[in-house]
Parts: sequence; C-alpha cells; structure tokens
Amino acid sequence: MIRQPFRRWRERTPGRRRSAALDRRTLVCPCHDATLFDLRNSWDEGYQHPETLKRATAVFMGPCQGKMCAKLVGNVVAELQGGGEPEQRRPSVRPPLFPVRMGDLVHEDEVGGGAA
Repeated sequence: MIRQPFRRWRERTPGRRRSAALDRRTLVCPCHDATLFDLRNSWDEGYQHPETLKRATAVFMGPCQGKMCAKLVGNVVAELQGGGEPEQRRPSVRPPLFPVRMGDLVHEDEVGGGAA
C-alpha cells in the first residue's frame, strides 16, 4: 500500500518529471552512488556497452567490484537495448600490474620515521 503523502505527490507530478525524479534517487551502484539517472544519461551520451558505462559512471569499480550492482546494471542495459536477456558477463577486472607492499604506499614522515 502506498503511503498517503507519496500518493499525493505522485498524483500531482507529471509522469515524465516524476520518472526523472525517481531515477535520480534510485541507486544502482551503492558503492559509488551511481543512480539510474546516471546510467540512462550516460547511455544517451553514447556509452552503450557495460565496459563503457563502467568508465563513464564508475559502476563495477567500488569495493565490491560489481558484486552488488552487476545484476542491476545488466537489467538496466537490457532495458535500454530494448528488452531481451541481460548480459551476464561483467566488464573486465584489471588487477595491478605487479604486487605493491603496503609500506611503499605510506610516506616515511607519516609513519614517524622522518625527520623530527
């Protein structure tokens, strides 16, 4: 059941404007706060493949590496392509070129080994 205040807002807001407002609040990738509006806007700008959407909106690039948003993004892409089956394959994951020690990422003066 729809709560009363939302129902009143829904009735007085035109369909297209209401849809855009809901798209701006519908999170698809919670790690990077990418919304449905962001995905649709990027799609309209020409980023029409999961790999290019990844680069334009940063979906799949959060701490979860797409585990939370892959299915949602696939469904959105399938909808934007005109229906059909969503693509199950996630875009490429690029590991570091070579391993990096954690100590190499910290400046010596931050650790306390620098000049006093």
